[in-house]
Amino acid sequence: MGMILFCLTFMICGNDPGYKMLQRTSDVAFEVFPNPNNGVFSFNYYGEPCLAVIEVYNSMGGLVYTEKTKLETGQPKSVNLNDPVAGTYSVTITTGKARITRRFVVNQ
Repeated sequence: MGMILFCLTFMICGNDPGYKMLQRTSDVAFEVFPNPNNGVFSFNYYGEPCLAVIEVYNSMGGLVYTEKTKLETGQPKSVNLNDPVAGTYSVTITTGKARITRRFVVNQ
């Protein structure tokens, strides 16, 4: 089986001084866990509450998941890719103030 790279994009808004060791972009941060995973994962968002678009892309740039949702600091958000192919994916969060992408690996 070949590997497919997926990208999950999160655009986030907010401002939270409690980022600690997370990568910080436009006063917003998030972490994906577990990594690697089986296509079911969560992320923690750190920033002001906001509306966001969550997108997951495969290695070919194909959109495999999208959701519009409200994000709250400290409340984990779960994502289920429903029968993904093993490989690397990207998740992106997009809000009115930022767009942040993290990569993760799906194992079968």
